[in-house]
Amino acid sequence: MGVVTKYIQNQKEHHRKKTFLEEYQMILEKFKIPYDERYIFKPLE
Repeated sequence: MGVVTKYIQNQKEHHRKKTFLEEYQMILEKFKIPYDERYIFKPLE
């Protein structure tokens, strides 16, 4: 099975551990991308 296919199939389990928002902020921080939390995605209520 291809790496991309495994990645896609694992998304449901992956997001049980981290939300999209948490993962997005981790990527910004990892690559030292400045951001203002006021403009980060907000979860739908």
